Amino acid sequence: MVSADKDYYKTLGVSKTASEKQVRSAYRKLAKRLHPDRNPGDEKAEKRFKDANEAYEVLRDQKRRGEYDQLREMAAQGFRFQGQPGSGAPGFDFSQFKDFGGGGGDGGSGGFGSVFDMLFNRGGRTSGRQSARPSRPTQGQRVDATAKVPIRTASAGGRVTLTLEATVPCDSCSGTGGERTTGCPQCNGTGRSAGLRGPLGSCVRCGGHGIIAAVGCSSCAGKGQKKERRRITIKIPADTKDGTEMRLAGQGGPAPAGGKPGDLYLKLQIASDGDFRLEGADVISKAVISAFDAMLGTTVEIQTLQGEKLRMKVAPGTQPGTRMRLRGKGLAGGDHLVEIEVKIPGDLPEELQDDIRKLAARLKS
Repeated sequence: MVSADKDYYKTLGVSKTASEKQVRSAYRKLAKRLHPDRNPGDEKAEKRFKDANEAYEVLRDQKRRGEYDQLREMAAQGFRFQGQPGSGAPGFDFSQFKDFGGGGGDGGSGGFGSVFDMLFNRGGRTSGRQSARPSRPTQGQRVDATAKVPIRTASAGGRVTLTLEATVPCDSCSGTGGERTTGCPQCNGTGRSAGLRGPLGSCVRCGGHGIIAAVGCSSCAGKGQKKERRRITIKIPADTKDGTEMRLAGQGGPAPAGGKPGDLYLKLQIASDGDFRLEGADVISKAVISAFDAMLGTTVEIQTLQGEKLRMKVAPGTQPGTRMRLRGKGLAGGDHLVEIEVKIPGDLPEELQDDIRKLAARLKS
């Protein structure tokens, strides 16, 4: 049962005047220490973890926190709630919320939210026994994927058609993994719980649904997810850098009933394209010259990523692997490095081999 006598400030170990930052910091420390993953089989730690979740859900929200403070003041002034200590005073029956959140006897912060709705006329609720429901996602899940973009397309801009394989919620069970479901004990049916290192978010056990499988779904073998392949065409802006993330609204997980599809987040990886490849922030291409040109010097024609044709001088005695820099001619204002590759002739006629031996002997002397 949700109790008006619960001291959420004491639960989190903060004062009534604690700032939002102090509340969040105190909660994260508790959640990290009490998380079930760190305390397997410890029922006391699990109970305190749920209490901390409930307290944080109320105190993190300024409006809900203010309403909670008002309830506390009402209790301090003698207002009593049915089922709570006291007699004969006006009251309100909180016991009707005891099953909110999947049957948890202690209720969740969502249960208190229902009390707020009724006492403070939020959302048009009226008093009387009502069967509250766990919260449901109003939007499909976020989907993350990686897309390779040819370097020339990344530079000039253009369109790329991709085949993506994404993990999405199963259509048959709406991502719950079950044909029959029950309230999630991890989040008390609220769909929200804390990870070891992060703030309150979607429950990792139920995926934010507030329910878990009682009988496994035959379509996805109880996993709640499936692999989906699809083709999409995306527009790549000019000068797109490696690692750029694109958000495609409505291209993510399928929409729940009454909701809208989630978003697709694409991380772009710049791929080699013809003579061009990316190395760190620089574009690399090669220029092939003969051994004699490397010794005597020459001029080579270079095509840049932008389609320009430039002539570069190769100094006499240039060694294989030498890189010459074209500043600002790379991707998104970066540099273009031209790597010299020296081509050694093979299958020389015997008379030429003799001439080269004589030349080599003279160079050594």
